[in-house]
Amino acid sequence: MRTLQAVKDEAQFFLEEGAKLYHIGEYNGYEVYEVGFPDGIPTGYPIIYLYKEGKPVFEFQYEVDVFEIMRIAAKNTRERRKAARLAKEQSNQTK
Repeated sequence: MRTLQAVKDEAQFFLEEGAKLYHIGEYNGYEVYEVGFPDGIPTGYPIIYLYKEGKPVFEFQYEVDVFEIMRIAAKNTRERRKAARLAKEQSNQTK
């Protein structure tokens, strides 16, 4: 998935420091992106951005919910991939 320009603009400071943005998944209709730093750079809590088309980007760094948001987003992504894989298998079986 391509990272949206609005998210890149919000994370520009971190990107200039050598970080990368990673799409984690979906949480309550928002796409979740995590800032990933190269090994050896201390970051503390993960930095994530939530984006929904037409809605602003929200940045979370120190909130307790950061880990829960990331866990749910990753789980939703795994479930979507599993559903797509099952649909493809069923489609191949009917051919």
